[in-house]
Amino acid sequence: MTAAQKTAQANFKKAIAYRKKTGCSLKQAFAHVKGSKVTGLEKVVKKGNKTTVLYSKKTTTKKSAPKKKTTQGKLFGVKKISGVMPHKAKYYIEYKKNSIDTIEYFDKLPKDLYYAGGYNDIKDKGKAYVTRFTDYGTSLIPLKHTKNNTQVKK
Repeated sequence: MTAAQKTAQANFKKAIAYRKKTGCSLKQAFAHVKGSKVTGLEKVVKKGNKTTVLYSKKTTTKKSAPKKKTTQGKLFGVKKISGVMPHKAKYYIEYKKNSIDTIEYFDKLPKDLYYAGGYNDIKDKGKAYVTRFTDYGTSLIPLKHTKNNTQVKK
């Protein structure tokens, strides 16, 4: 064992003994052993085998400011409605653009309409899609009827 380790071990034993004697914290005990001023310790009261410590200084915890809710560029619950008035429209599409739910209503079929060929899935044959630039790039968005929320077919 080196000399530094021996002195550290001796200091630790002294700090533990002082802590048992006074009931202070380990930090205060080490401060006493090293010769620093022990702060916050007012009086040690012995009653029989028990030792109690009365502190003169009350510690106060710092309260942090309440956390602000960050949206990180997203507006929750906000919908952008464009096109014809919803009660007059026959068709609509829903998609996300710039993290905002967007609903577009149409009175007539839009010009950028695309009908699926059904090559991958026969169920998709003849279903109508509209192309839009969304958060995920250019997407095919299903065109739906406003009355029954079913997808428009050819």
